[in-house]
Amino acid sequence: MLKRIANSIISSPRSSAGALTMPELHNSLQNTSSSLSTKPPTDSSPVSKYLLIAMTAGPLLLLAILTAICYLTPLDLVTTRQFFSPNSGNPFPFRETLLANLIYDYGPIPAIVFGTVTALLFLASFVFRSLRTTRKGALFCLLAILIGPGILINSVLKPYWGRPRPCDIAAFGGSQTYIPPGTIGPYEMAKSFPSGHASMGFVFMLPAFLLLRKHSRAAVAVFVIGVLLGGGVGASRIAEGGHFLSDIAWSGAIVYFTGLALYVGMYGWAKADTLSLKQAEAPGITIPFPRNQREAEPRETSAA
Repeated sequence: MLKRIANSIISSPRSSAGALTMPELHNSLQNTSSSLSTKPPTDSSPVSKYLLIAMTAGPLLLLAILTAICYLTPLDLVTTRQFFSPNSGNPFPFRETLLANLIYDYGPIPAIVFGTVTALLFLASFVFRSLRTTRKGALFCLLAILIGPGILINSVLKPYWGRPRPCDIAAFGGSQTYIPPGTIGPYEMAKSFPSGHASMGFVFMLPAFLLLRKHSRAAVAVFVIGVLLGGGVGASRIAEGGHFLSDIAWSGAIVYFTGLALYVGMYGWAKADTLSLKQAEAPGITIPFPRNQREAEPRETSAA
C-alpha cells in the first residue's frame, strides 16, 4: 500500500515550482485510500490464510482429542453400552424400531439426490447460459461427495480397515475383539470404521464452503445443519450397535476435510492485503494516478 501511495504522489499534478502542494497531497492520499477498499467478496473468492488455518487446526484438534480419549479410555464402549440390553431378545432393541429401519433404509437417499442434482446442474451449465455461474459450485459438491463418502469412506477405509462393529464384539454378545480407534483390525469383513450412513448426512455441510466468503452467517447455519444431520444418523447407528462414537466422528471429519481441501484447491486462498489489492484493481474500479501516468505527462522544465 505504501508503494502505491508513493507512486500516486510522484505521478500527481505539480505546481509551477515542481513541488506537490498540501491540498494536492491530501487529495492524493484520500483517493488512493478509497481506491484500495475491497469489493464485497464473491462466492468464488479465496479464503484468507488465517481463516484457512483456523478451519484446519480447530477441527483437527477436536478430532485428535476425541480420538485420543476414545483410544485411552472406554468412551466408545460406554457410549454403546447405553443402548445395549443383554437380557432382551435383541441386544440392541432400537434396531427393531420403525425409526431405525427408516434411517437405515432411506437415510442415504437425500444425499444421493443431492449428488444427482449437482451432477445434472453441472452438465446443464454447458447447455444453459444462465446456469454457468453455478458450474464450479456444482462440480465442487459433486467431487466432494464422490471423493469423501464414495471413495475414501465406502471404497477404501470401510472394506479394509477391519474394525468390528459393536454388535460383533464379545462385550456386546459377539465373538470378535474390540479394536480401538486408529488401529487396523485383523477382521476382513469388519466394516465399522468409518460410518457410511453418517457420511451421507454430513455431506449437507458441503454447501457451507461455497457460502463462506459472501454469506458467512448462512455458511454457519448450513454447516450446523450438516453436522446435525450426520450426527443424527450416526446416533441412530450407534443405538443399533452398528458403529462406535469414534466411527461417526471420523466419518464427519473425512467429509469435512475433503470439502476443505477441494475448496482450497478450486478457489484458492490468499492474505487479506493481497485480496484487497486484487479486488481494487478489478474491472469497474477506477484507480487514480496509474503508474504510467508519470511517463504520459510532459515533464516541466525549470526556467533557465
